Amino acid sequence: MNTILEIIVISLKFLIPPLMLIFPFYSLWGNYFLDVVDGDILLSLGMSAVTYQVIDKFADFISYIFMLILGLRWQIKKIIVILFIYRIIGQVLFFITGNELVFFYFQNFLEPLIFY
Repeated sequence: MNTILEIIVISLKFLIPPLMLIFPFYSLWGNYFLDVVDGDILLSLGMSAVTYQVIDKFADFISYIFMLILGLRWQIKKIIVILFIYRIIGQVLFFITGNELVFFYFQNFLEPLIFY
């Protein structure tokens, strides 16, 4: 049962972001909610913190790509691109170093802007 629940949660992390292009309001909120609770669910099911971080950050990267595509439709596309690049630099540094402190310096300003 735990494995099935893990598969469902991880699958949702990758299935919801493409829906941002079709149903932006609902999928952005669904993605946000899942991003808030997925760690609690997966870690309580026994997933290691290291494995969770890799999956979570890769899923976040996919989400950012779809947020970028969505944001390119708007007049503020240059700001969207800059914030996307800024966050991706943080993602890359995290994957290289494994240090979450990187996200203190490369915060996620893209997602709140997309919500606005």
